[in-house]
Amino acid sequence: MSTFHRYAYSAFIVTLVASLSAAAPPEKKLKMWLKISNQDAPLQMLGMKRELEPSYEPAVHYRNTSSKETVGMLISVLIRDLDGKVGSTQSNADGEYPTERKIAPGDDIWAREPALESTSLWILLKNPHTPCADARVVLERVTFADGTTWQRDRNKETDLWPDLHATSDPECKSTDLTDEERSELTSMTYDRTWSKEIEEEYAKETNEYLFVCGIRPLGRGLAAVCPR
Repeated sequence: MSTFHRYAYSAFIVTLVASLSAAAPPEKKLKMWLKISNQDAPLQMLGMKRELEPSYEPAVHYRNTSSKETVGMLISVLIRDLDGKVGSTQSNADGEYPTERKIAPGDDIWAREPALESTSLWILLKNPHTPCADARVVLERVTFADGTTWQRDRNKETDLWPDLHATSDPECKSTDLTDEERSELTSMTYDRTWSKEIEEEYAKETNEYLFVCGIRPLGRGLAAVCPR
């Protein structure tokens, strides 16, 4: 093959690859914005973070603003999609991780909350009608060492949805799931490819964060590949 033909062939391959890449549709995604919503309660959530090692479980930073020691707390995560559909899931029973539930008056502590894992939240919306959702973390119940409890009072809550990312994000409006894709989206899994940047981001304490799950082929269907 002459030098001219080799260059021509190389140019053809580069053009073909570029054309195929341009023609390939972008990966569809599920996006969820998770945000703490503190109310008038004896515990306040100061922040949260997506833990890596050793437990690989998210955690919430609690402060006891009451005059009594706590021995348990229960949180709920309220999830609202673009259609206004709201679902909810709750954290562990009070008795799980007992040492992380005992908080003296004025003290603060980090407590693991597996209910905040991305796949746990999206499983709640197994067949999402829209690719985006907003979620609010609220305190549901507090149990004190003296046997008394505090319960969430929905009648006294401030507005939980004053600002919705899902309704303002351009991708949420332009990228929807087809009926076929919804029916094929049958499983969720974790993306276990970590980078230094991801680890640093996950280690930060924050009141709000976004996680993105890519929709990819898996077996005969589709899976949402989510961060932990």
